[in-house]
This record gives sequence, structure tokens and C-alpha cells, in this order.
Amino acid sequence: MKKCNKRRHWDKIYAALQFCPLQLRKTLKYCPGLVDHYSTLEEKICSNWDKTIELMKRGEFSTVIIRAATTVELAANLLVKYEFQHNRKLPEHFVDNLMMWANGLMGKVDRLLLPIYKNTDSENALKEVKKRSKDINDERNNVVHRGQFKAKKTAEKVLKEAEFIVNKFAKLSGSQLTVSSVITDEKKDI
Repeated sequence: MKKCNKRRHWDKIYAALQFCPLQLRKTLKYCPGLVDHYSTLEEKICSNWDKTIELMKRGEFSTVIIRAATTVELAANLLVKYEFQHNRKLPEHFVDNLMMWANGLMGKVDRLLLPIYKNTDSENALKEVKKRSKDINDERNNVVHRGQFKAKKTAEKVLKEAEFIVNKFAKLSGSQLTVSSVITDEKKDI
């Protein structure tokens, strides 16, 4: 019995120690020598997209939809930050609060991006993104809020839509980032 309690005690300590680097990464802007695997939004997008593709290979189609929706929202964050911080020179904390207020992909598109791109060349591209993102959002909500399981065909459709949207957001933000929904059997070198 005591052995079991000791093990539980060490498991808690181990879990707390694993949490420390994550907490440091969240609170420190830059610390020489600290490796931050997710230092940029582009890296987060790539990492999430790679995980999405791996989930598709494993046949976890419902999870693919959730991860693809997350990747699309991260790409929306990239465009919001580019437009509001880089072009409009608004403070980071203000832009972060705007994104929290907008709440989700549809909120960011409807409340932040479409109004700021109104009567520009990019407005039509954003309207197309809004139309395509509705399907992703609906499928994500069916999985998350209604507990539905999704088939391969649905996951492939969402993956294609997510690819289009992520690439469109990246292009509008001036990023060189591109993602592909093509599934290959080769392993990535990490």
C-alpha cells in the first residue's frame, strides 16, 4: 500500500516538473537557451497540420476534423495579428483581447477580418473563406458538442477545405506558409 502512495507522490512531482517548462514558455517572451517549440504562429500551424495529417493516416477521422478546425483558427490568428499589429501598429495585448472577444473562427472572420477588409481586393477572398469555413465549423461542432463520429469522406472534405483556408489566410498575411492535404506514407525527419 505504501509503495503505491509513494509512486503516486512521485507521479505528481513528475507531472509538476513537466508543467514547468510549459508555464515558462507561456510567461517568458524570450529567454536565451530556452527552446520554444512553438515560438511563432506559423510553427503552431505547421505542427497542428502535421498532427492532422498523421491522424488521417491512422484513421481517426473525428479527431482530424477537430484538429483541422484548430489549424484554420490559428491561421485566422496569423492574419488578424498581421493586419492589426503589423499593418495598423496596434499593441499586441489589444489585438489578443480583440481575438478573445471575437471568439472562434467565425467571430474572427465576421467581427474582425471582413470589416477591416471591406471594399478591398481581399474582401471577396474572405467571403469565400467564410462560406467554406462554415462547413468546417458545423462538422467540428457536430463532433465536439453532439458526440458524432465522422467517416473518412467527411474528414477528407474538411481537410481539403482547411487546406484552402489556411493557404488563403497565409497568402493574405504575406506569409510563405503553405499546407497540403495530400497524404503520403513517408515519415518526416524530426
